[in-house]
Amino acid sequence: MPMKNPELKEILIVFSIAFLVSVSPVLARWYAYGIPGIIGFPTYYHQRIADYIISGTFSWYDPLSFGGRPYTYPPLFSFMLAGFSVLGLEFGGVIMMGLLGGLTAVTCFLLARELIGKKNAVTVILLSSPAFIFLFSHLSTRSPPILLGLIAIYLGLKKKSWWLISLPLAFSYFFHIETGLIFSALLMFVNRDYLNHAKSVLLALLAAGVFYAPLFMAYGIPQPNAIHTDYISRGYGLESFNLPYFAWETGNNYDNVALVVLAFSLIGFYFTKNSFLRKWFLLSLILALASTRLLMYLVFPAAILAAAGIYHASKKYRKYGKLILGIFFAYSIAIGFWMDISFATSYPVAKQTEALLWIKQNTPDNVTVLSDWAHGHWITGIAYRKSFVDGYAEYAPDADRRVAELKTFYKNCTVPQGYGIVYAYLEDWFLKSENITCLDRFQKVYDRDQIYVFKLSAD
Repeated sequence: MPMKNPELKEILIVFSIAFLVSVSPVLARWYAYGIPGIIGFPTYYHQRIADYIISGTFSWYDPLSFGGRPYTYPPLFSFMLAGFSVLGLEFGGVIMMGLLGGLTAVTCFLLARELIGKKNAVTVILLSSPAFIFLFSHLSTRSPPILLGLIAIYLGLKKKSWWLISLPLAFSYFFHIETGLIFSALLMFVNRDYLNHAKSVLLALLAAGVFYAPLFMAYGIPQPNAIHTDYISRGYGLESFNLPYFAWETGNNYDNVALVVLAFSLIGFYFTKNSFLRKWFLLSLILALASTRLLMYLVFPAAILAAAGIYHASKKYRKYGKLILGIFFAYSIAIGFWMDISFATSYPVAKQTEALLWIKQNTPDNVTVLSDWAHGHWITGIAYRKSFVDGYAEYAPDADRRVAELKTFYKNCTVPQGYGIVYAYLEDWFLKSENITCLDRFQKVYDRDQIYVFKLSAD
């Protein structure tokens, strides 16, 4: 029976395409490139916690990160992932992210209708954006709260009841406090209904306090430490303005947009008459200038403004309108395809997973494995062994001391004492970059594809 509502049909098409775009990198990774496991680093942390939940062993304590620490991460993402694990822990996560990607694309489709009166171009631009593919094709904890924040903005634009708007905003905090705060600030600019928006934000903050108030009372506000310093020195996203990272073509990182989209978003910014859309773009730009890690928030207003820009450009130059549209969309789709392939083959690659599974199968359960902190989530999430240090820096126990001891090990191979360290996972490129030349005193128990596992002490 044919659909009578043409917009419902469009929404279903947008959702279906977005779902396929979101799941395609992981499916290509598994079935085209033969790389096992999911994409990313902290993704394995969240997958492991979900595994504890479904096995009934979760007790608000993480036994592996930093050798054991209280669970202090916002909980909703891992619980949601555990719910999808009825489809399998890894495959369920892929389906979950695909659904989130589909719903987010539909929300932006509807937002574009409210803000610029155009919808279809937004779908092409958004779904071919590297940042969109990045957010919804791996286990990103910012993806669900971004969807919830966008829903709150849409409800605000539609002038719905303040308590209804507060619901998605409140839930966003239970996924990621950063995202909740950003969309709470953004909601205040939607229109001049400041009092009701303030009430929505206040109710959302009060609800979030159920989790964060006891957390902050017990552990305090998270403080910067040596791991955060390393984030910045390695260009992992906490650093401030980094011009090449703003575009896929120059930065070649994952959470950005194409140069042509940025260019047309500026054209759209010039022509648009919607003051909120301009404020949204400017706020997102300021966030990106403050920290490269926040660049991903720019993709949504940029996509909507780029849609407005491309329509204005094609209208002004009517003679070349179709050519402009054709080149723009072809280039955008090419960038999206490039991003898809690039992300599908991202870390961990097969040889890394193979080495970590060797550790899981050939070492005692209770040992601590020393590695660079960047690989720590793989030690705990693939090998299921204790990490000496990993990338979860917030509330990390003795982070400064551990990082100092790790650097001492790189310098003279002095094994940190008192942590139960028995093995070390190290890669050849890293040994060369850190000029580590003293490892011959230890037994090399794994040597394959320039990845090594050393036995540092007795079990």
